[in-house]
Amino acid sequence: NRLENLQFAKKFIQEHGFKVTISTISESGAASTYNNETEVIWLNSCPKNLFWNNPTRLMGYNFKEGFLSSPNPMAALYHEMAHGLFTVNHKWIKKQQQTALKVSRYGSSNPREFVAEVYAGIKTGQSYSDDVMELFKSISILKIK
Repeated sequence: NRLENLQFAKKFIQEHGFKVTISTISESGAASTYNNETEVIWLNSCPKNLFWNNPTRLMGYNFKEGFLSSPNPMAALYHEMAHGLFTVNHKWIKKQQQTALKVSRYGSSNPREFVAEVYAGIKTGQSYSDDVMELFKSISILKIK
């Protein structure tokens, strides 16, 4: 159920060393988000956001449609953790954006989302071509915690 899914996600994120808050972020919008200033992962508990009702179904659908890098619901959590783990100071050139599309449409939207999508995919069992991995390594800098 929704509350159990949110509590599981909170515990999982905390076990990985991140601060987490369950709160209404927005009425629709993202199921979760990472705040760079506070270094907190926010889990969106708004009832209108349907993700936490059935994360497996929504992740599977978004993966099948090419929007996300993995069908595994844990990828959503790893994605947010990646924003806290990596610094990305880079702007796309067209060829790089095309490479990022091999991962997901969301990952091709900007370099920060690309790094988060690749990390989430890898952590949930996806594998990527050499050009994707070279781009990931060239634009991501692991933060020291």
